Amino acid sequence: MERLCSRYREDIKEYWQNPDSKEKRDAIRGLLTYKATKWQYTTGAKNPELVSPDGAAEDQYLLDRTGNDEIQLDLFLSYGSNPPLCPKWREYFRTHQPPMLIVWGKNDQIFPPAGAEP
Repeated sequence: MERLCSRYREDIKEYWQNPDSKEKRDAIRGLLTYKATKWQYTTGAKNPELVSPDGAAEDQYLLDRTGNDEIQLDLFLSYGSNPPLCPKWREYFRTHQPPMLIVWGKNDQIFPPAGAEP
């Protein structure tokens, strides 16, 4: 799955470039499977076998609601507007230094710490 997730990153970027392509949209449907949801819960965990399956199972139950797949694919598409805005966000944070708490796991594969360094 980990190798596939790096492929999905590329597929999502291609989807952003071709939002009207059914082929590009369908290429990322695998991200809505239980296998992908479980991967998000266990990848990077020191002892993945100790991670309760309840969270992933409950998330998947909600993801599997009728029509929700199309909503999730629309959300993946909307994320494409984020990268071009990053320089403006960084400038805002540097200028105004608002109080904030940002938390993530050091082994997060989706939002790695390197993404916050700039």
